[in-house]
Amino acid sequence: MLTLIELTASLGGLYSASNIVQFLDIFESFFESTLSTTTRSLSRYSSQSLRSWFRFLSRGYDWVLIRVCIFKHFCFDAGSTYLLVADETVEGKSGKHSHGISKFYSSTAGEAINGVCFFGMSLVDVQSKTSYMMGVQQVTYSDLDRRRIALSKAKKIERAKMKKEGNQMNRGRKKGTKNKPKEENPSASYRVFKTLFSSVTSSLISICPKITIAYLVIDTAYGTSDYEALSQAANMPIISKLRSTAALYLPFSGESNSMAARPRGRKRVYGEKLAMDAIPESMLVKTENNNEHKTEIYHLNAHAKNTFGQKLLNVVIQRKTRLCDQKVATNIWFSTDPNLDFQTLLDYYSLRFQIEFDFRDAKQHFGLSDFKNYKQENLTNFVNLSFTMCLLAKVQLAYYRKLLYAPKLSIIDLKLIYKARFTAKNILKLVRKDHDTIFNEQFCEQFLPQDLINAA
Repeated sequence: MLTLIELTASLGGLYSASNIVQFLDIFESFFESTLSTTTRSLSRYSSQSLRSWFRFLSRGYDWVLIRVCIFKHFCFDAGSTYLLVADETVEGKSGKHSHGISKFYSSTAGEAINGVCFFGMSLVDVQSKTSYMMGVQQVTYSDLDRRRIALSKAKKIERAKMKKEGNQMNRGRKKGTKNKPKEENPSASYRVFKTLFSSVTSSLISICPKITIAYLVIDTAYGTSDYEALSQAANMPIISKLRSTAALYLPFSGESNSMAARPRGRKRVYGEKLAMDAIPESMLVKTENNNEHKTEIYHLNAHAKNTFGQKLLNVVIQRKTRLCDQKVATNIWFSTDPNLDFQTLLDYYSLRFQIEFDFRDAKQHFGLSDFKNYKQENLTNFVNLSFTMCLLAKVQLAYYRKLLYAPKLSIIDLKLIYKARFTAKNILKLVRKDHDTIFNEQFCEQFLPQDLINAA
């Protein structure tokens, strides 16, 4: 179990002894709480008052550094390979006073909802396929973001209206305008990603200098040249996914690429556009058949001109054909590492989903769906506490699964164990005023509640 000695060993260089005692009490209250996880409900399981909780949440903490130190002490294996995974999660909130509340698209709801959005960044161990949450930061819209989004919507509506009337808006730049340097991505998600990526990578390199982070794995929305430039500066290739409608161009290999045939101008880069329904057989690397589907996987190098310009990408295309009606579904993955084989690319991208389990656990067990804090500092600290508990839950589950020989032990079971310990302590308080003199830590450690779900 998590002890004061172990927590002091991991956080002793950052905080004082009294702060670490407070951290341990707060962490245990999260495990002991089985109802709605809010600041008020957690204070009932804690030795601190509700006012002490509010004072704790009003201070500033370097949560990235805290989680990296915990990761190094309890989870880090210098022989393992890790992936850095990034994604966003949206939580619906009512009212108007929560910091950063706005309209965000929720994939669960399938539409934009009123709520708060958080960008998360975790390390995924390739061998154990376990995600360890490292950084979390809230995505907030500035007034400039709102004006830019409103202008974009107005242009889209106007373009649709003119198309309906049979007209078409003039595209491209006006005649006579000069080239301008490319502006940085103005989106709020990119700003948060840039800050979080810098904070997480610098903390990991300083605290765990022997760590091997092979790739940055991101979803389709972030598989663009802006995010790739940041990862390239950190010497970290990306693995991501393109839209099924992405235009891919094969590299040019004709004679006109030679200086004798093309003495003036730059060399030709783009070859023919790749037709998804007529991919050359020479690029086919794997075929799978069953009673319902036929799956074909192609591996090639190509340019995504509209997204990455002249950069040559390592591309894997999956065409899945439903045999009953011959409908075809196309998936396109890519990596900026030209030497990565197709199976490893697919396996690494599949590990991206591990961060979704962290989002689920934070919402279901550690208060991300229940918190009622609305001030910026309080909200930031409570949300970071929720994700820190996801990291500590993995530490505790590894300990109790080994102790109880129960490999399927879940977070619900873990919370039941802590709740039983909390109940035992309260009973002993009733028996003796000075319960510390008769409380047997070893006996309580061996006590198991009878209602565990996955103990067998």
